[in-house]
Amino acid sequence: SNCRKNQERYFRVQKIRYDFLYLAPKVIKYSGTLQEYEERSIYIVRKINKKREKNLKLIKFFGFIAIIKSRKLKVIVRQVGNSKKHFWSVMPNWKTRKPKETENF
Repeated sequence: SNCRKNQERYFRVQKIRYDFLYLAPKVIKYSGTLQEYEERSIYIVRKINKKREKNLKLIKFFGFIAIIKSRKLKVIVRQVGNSKKHFWSVMPNWKTRKPKETENF
């Protein structure tokens, strides 16, 4: 995207993602296998007792791709450290990236 860090996505991009949000559970259900995996160490800022604390955390991204209603869609699920996995993003996906080689996968 052409957005700078900490800047809202363009409205058109937000709307496209919102329009496909209801299909996200189906993408995960019908994709059957994990198609993309990436992990990065990122500083996460949290407020603890009115203090801002910055911790380096391992972030894992899991990508699922499926064709639903003649659309190729990708859903990203994110995991911060060892916490529960959670929905992160849904997007139309016309190109697929080669999965990154990782030691854990």
